Amino acid sequence: MRSPEFLTDLALMFDTLYELSNLSQMLQNREMTIISADKLIRKTIRRLEALQFKLGSKSLEVQTAVHSLSFHSITLHNQNIVTINKQRFLECLVNRMKDRLFVTTFSRSPTDQNICNTLMSEFSILNEDSWPIEHQPGYGESEIKSLCQRFGLNESLYVDTFVTIMKIPVHSCHPQ
Repeated sequence: MRSPEFLTDLALMFDTLYELSNLSQMLQNREMTIISADKLIRKTIRRLEALQFKLGSKSLEVQTAVHSLSFHSITLHNQNIVTINKQRFLECLVNRMKDRLFVTTFSRSPTDQNICNTLMSEFSILNEDSWPIEHQPGYGESEIKSLCQRFGLNESLYVDTFVTIMKIPVHSCHPQ
């Protein structure tokens, strides 16, 4: 604990785990949708990427302590411990998270990314918050049919169910 290097590494771990912990807590929300989860994961990736170039809250605190060679009344001694390569660590973490994103389960070719974007768009029709208050007959049916074909589900059953749900006013679906 008396090593500035150890303290710096510990601060990096704290800042990183803080971001991952926040993501984990938000993903556990029972109201979470696939679309929202994807956005949250991408936001966390951007925040982790930003840590490569700016210090997190604990890293800022530790940087001050390292300069003064004192942390909470503990004198820091330079023991020449090799520190974690911050850029490489964060880059690897970000790359592993990107590898697990929905879009990257496909190859990274533009065609596959278009397929993924189409699928995410189709999923968004399942989120009633995205439904217009006034909609045209047939609204969302093509997306439901496409999802049914993609996942081998009974098209007529799910399209009929969707049409029935769409006929119910949105405000009556959510008791206040």
